[in-house]
Amino acid sequence: MKSKLGKSLTDTEWVEIVALGPGIRMYKGKKTHFYNGEKIWEGMLTFIRHNLVYNWEERQTWEVIIVLPGVEIIPWNTFNGCSNLETVIMPDTVKRIEVGAFCQCKCLVYIRLSRNLEYIGNWAFDSCALLETVIMPDTVKRIEVGAFCQCKCLVYIRLSRNLEYIGESAFESCESLTSIFIPPSCRKIDDKAFLRCTHLLMVVKKKQDRNLGRRIYQGTAFIKKLTSECVKHGFYNQQSKEAAVQWIRSIQQGEAKALHSACASCNPVFETIYALVKQRGIKAMRMENLFGFTPSHFLSANPYSEIEEGDLVKKYILEMMGEVV
Repeated sequence: MKSKLGKSLTDTEWVEIVALGPGIRMYKGKKTHFYNGEKIWEGMLTFIRHNLVYNWEERQTWEVIIVLPGVEIIPWNTFNGCSNLETVIMPDTVKRIEVGAFCQCKCLVYIRLSRNLEYIGNWAFDSCALLETVIMPDTVKRIEVGAFCQCKCLVYIRLSRNLEYIGESAFESCESLTSIFIPPSCRKIDDKAFLRCTHLLMVVKKKQDRNLGRRIYQGTAFIKKLTSECVKHGFYNQQSKEAAVQWIRSIQQGEAKALHSACASCNPVFETIYALVKQRGIKAMRMENLFGFTPSHFLSANPYSEIEEGDLVKKYILEMMGEVV
């Protein structure tokens, strides 16, 4: 069986164990290594082309899922409850992940999303307790209700630059999440989107609109740092909304406001940031805004940035030395 995902697969003996109709097949191999161009895994490999229904015992044996090229939709509940599933590789043909597709995959650690993914459905990754990193392509426009709810180990997420909607409870109880950068394209954040993200402190949303739901940040470190009244009321009321607007504006306040903004941008540019550093001096990277964050904090947490502060410092020092000489 040939595959674009790696030569090692062609040397494996595969057995067709399910045939439910044209194009509906599952192949299951022995424990082996395989290569996808970037990384090597070892585990039970399962290939799936369409939504199949298997008995519960069979589903618990799946450890690595490779979705075949040509698949455009991961249907409802396809891998729901696969408690030993650890790795998922998607081809770039996948455009939609439907309701509960990977819900309750409690051992899921790594998922390679399609570069052309547009839609993540309700509860798609709900209770994937070991999932730590999610890197979304810029084609994703909607994250629906509870999509990453109770992903308690999720520490890093890069949202699509073209994201338009974050659904109710989309990231509820993501207890390890410390920062979130929301692109200006996002038109609406629904109720309880980040409810009980207890360590969430850095929230960057530059677009100053009011199309925000209730209780978005209740129970987060962020809301506790705003006003005591927010915590007292316990929901996203008018008072806490005004405080949140103050927070959004705060990244553009203070002596280094332009530098804060440049480092928190969804499209950070090295030359722009360096020009501001050169203008204000390297100490500007340590200037705090109203909530205690510096440009350095924003730059290091920014999921859209590949700029290293060390490179800025190095260039600054070399230029200063050149001027002295």
